[in-house]
Amino acid sequence: MCKMLLFLAAFLTLCLLSSDLQTRVSVGIFAAIIGALLMWCILHYLLTAQDGSRYRTGAWQ
Repeated sequence: MCKMLLFLAAFLTLCLLSSDLQTRVSVGIFAAIIGALLMWCILHYLLTAQDGSRYRTGAWQ
């Protein structure tokens, strides 16, 4: 996990520091969207896994 985060940080540093404004904006927007979706998935899992309700909803009924 730590290596993956370090790679992501290095990749974003490379893309954001040694590029033009258009590349910085597009990489920043996509990184923010992916980060927001990742956080939403993690929070959704944590909130539904606390009471075990994720096994009683949807297709598991």
